[in-house]
Amino acid sequence: MPKTRIQHTKAVAFNITPDEYERLQAEFAAGGAHSLADLARAKVMRGVNGNSLAGVARKLDKLEQAVRQLSEAVQMGGTHGG
Repeated sequence: MPKTRIQHTKAVAFNITPDEYERLQAEFAAGGAHSLADLARAKVMRGVNGNSLAGVARKLDKLEQAVRQLSEAVQMGGTHGG
């Protein structure tokens, strides 16, 4: 069965820096998107949906917890190891 392409009927416009544009073009040239607009849309929607930021926040929370546990373990080892 052929894949149905979703019609995009709403437009959003925003300006980006020349450096940001070059980075988008380089990523587009590397492949994976049908157009530069599709690539930009995907990147914006990942941010809007919070996937990228929420994932980073979860990883930072886990890292903070691991550092805290390691610090506690080192402190306990230092008081008992004398």
